[in-house]
Amino acid sequence: MLATAVADDLPTARTRAYEGVGAISFDGAQYRTDIAAAAAGLAGANDGSPSR
Repeated sequence: MLATAVADDLPTARTRAYEGVGAISFDGAQYRTDIAAAAAGLAGANDGSPSR
């Protein structure tokens, strides 16, 4: 499954995409939380471990 978003800037697009991810739920679902974190300038970006 895939969630994407667009915005005038990367941090906003990233936030919108993860809002979409939050609307998807099923048994065993996992997602990465590091996608575009460094490019968006987020301090303390995690290691990419799957989240639930």
